[in-house]
Amino acid sequence: MAEELPDWLAEMRDQQLGDQLEQTEPEPGSKRETVAALIEDLGGQTAPPAEEYREPLEPLEQAGEGDVLEGLREQMVQAEEEFEDEDDGSPLARIFSGLEPRQRLLLAVLFFLDVALCGCMALVMAGRVMLPF
Repeated sequence: MAEELPDWLAEMRDQQLGDQLEQTEPEPGSKRETVAALIEDLGGQTAPPAEEYREPLEPLEQAGEGDVLEGLREQMVQAEEEFEDEDDGSPLARIFSGLEPRQRLLLAVLFFLDVALCGCMALVMAGRVMLPF
């Protein structure tokens, strides 16, 4: 388990890291030098407030609440139509979708055993596997 440093040791570490940062000068082409140069070039200029960049939004009352709700209803109808189109699958999928989970599991196990038995019979008939009797 990692133990926390005592307060006096953490202060000494922070002080040492601060001294090291003050002593290091930025390398030419480093990010620090680039940021420092940009700040000097700006000459203390500050960015305009964020409100100046935003465009005023149209209130819902002006657009009409009925129009907004009608648009949402239309989108829902279109989405339902898309889902109905996707449901037109194979007849086999429609048969299995109507079964209970227990029935689907039983069919899956029987299908697995059928495939395994057919595979074993094919290996015996091909002579790849010999029966012990």
